[in-house]
Amino acid sequence: MKAINILVILLTCILSDSCQENPMPRISYGFLNAEVNGKQWNKTYNNAYQTTYARDGMYGSAIPCDTYTKLSSQLYNEDSYLRQTFLLIKLHPEKGRYKIVPFVNGYCDEKDPVYANFHTWTSDGDVLGDNYTVLPGANNFFEIEHYNPETREMKGKFEVTFVLERQGWGHVLADTLRFKNGRFHTKIIPPAKRRAPFRL
Repeated sequence: MKAINILVILLTCILSDSCQENPMPRISYGFLNAEVNGKQWNKTYNNAYQTTYARDGMYGSAIPCDTYTKLSSQLYNEDSYLRQTFLLIKLHPEKGRYKIVPFVNGYCDEKDPVYANFHTWTSDGDVLGDNYTVLPGANNFFEIEHYNPETREMKGKFEVTFVLERQGWGHVLADTLRFKNGRFHTKIIPPAKRRAPFRL
């Protein structure tokens, strides 16, 4: 069980780009927002902020598909600590409406539509809290209404319902999170450069 928890933490760091020495975000392009259980998600924390961006990437065994695009949006609290991460994985950067299905670690089918995952963070923003999965059968969709292949900007709407899959330390949100009337506008940026190994 301990090994599984460690694997989940490492995977979450890779997917959300959250394993950084500095908790402050490095990039943000645009926004992502929705009503979550009747309240504006990006207003969860007072005097806080949000980072949003899309990125091309390839993550090996965690998501064993070819290169794909993910959209990440993160909420930080008033102390600049990461608290919530919303991920849409394996996007199709072209106009269209796509079904959202649950993300499963170590599995990827090229024929599947969009995967999604939601999780919380505790402590100084470096300890994984709760993990949520997509509720099958709900009205889960991601729609790109506009895409500019030159600037790689995209905008559109989405809806998705998450249910608690694994409760971590510091459980604070409801067991079911209904993202309704979601809107986004962001830009796809190039893959992150891999850091060279540290040598003495």
